[in-house]
Amino acid sequence: MGNEIEKTKNTLDTISEKLKGYLDVRDNILDSEYVQVLGDVSKVVGLLRNASSLIAQKRFEAFLKGFKPDGIPTEEQLARLRDYINNEEKAQFISDTLSKILLSKSTKSCTILGIIMYEVIENKQNISHDYLVCIDALMNLFDKDIENIKFIYEFLDTTEFGRFYSLGRQFRNAYKSVNIDKSSMELTLEKAVNYQLLKRTYEIEVDLDIDDDSPSSSSGRAENEELYHKSNPGKLLFDFIKVVS
Repeated sequence: MGNEIEKTKNTLDTISEKLKGYLDVRDNILDSEYVQVLGDVSKVVGLLRNASSLIAQKRFEAFLKGFKPDGIPTEEQLARLRDYINNEEKAQFISDTLSKILLSKSTKSCTILGIIMYEVIENKQNISHDYLVCIDALMNLFDKDIENIKFIYEFLDTTEFGRFYSLGRQFRNAYKSVNIDKSSMELTLEKAVNYQLLKRTYEIEVDLDIDDDSPSSSSGRAENEELYHKSNPGKLLFDFIKVVS
């Protein structure tokens, strides 16, 4: 057991060194003048560690749950992670994904980040644009957003053309029936569009009332309705959400 733990520690050290090598990271960040103006460096570091340690532990445990659902990552898995890092692009991808664990606002997001990293490494995948968009969005989603997105995509699967009107009665009644309030759904819809997890289009309906005898007296109205559709990053995220739900 002791030898296995030591091997795992050595592999983690190797991964860290490879990331630093590709990304040209220096070890003297605490010597920065920006840190020193705050006072005693040790006090600054202590404050940061105390403030973030509990939430960081919770986020990292959620990440490990996705990366290794049945326990802690094995030395063999960590070795595959180490070997996967063979250029700057992959080093940036791994570092960026790991950093988002601490920046994430959701434990579910961290679990999904673990699943994504496991899948990419196991299949030796190149990093697609859809994955990058999905990972970026995860850092900004709350657990409630993830629940709402799951509902939205499940609802889209029931529609005839894979879309719905934002003000449509059918959609509104559906989310209310599962106790999602209007404000929560509106916030998630806006966030999902901003982070490319949904596509929003507009449909303009024009209703004209033309007077044949006096065309200049004709009247009419135009209504602009919002439509929501699936996006490729959103479909990818939905597949991962189904795994953790």
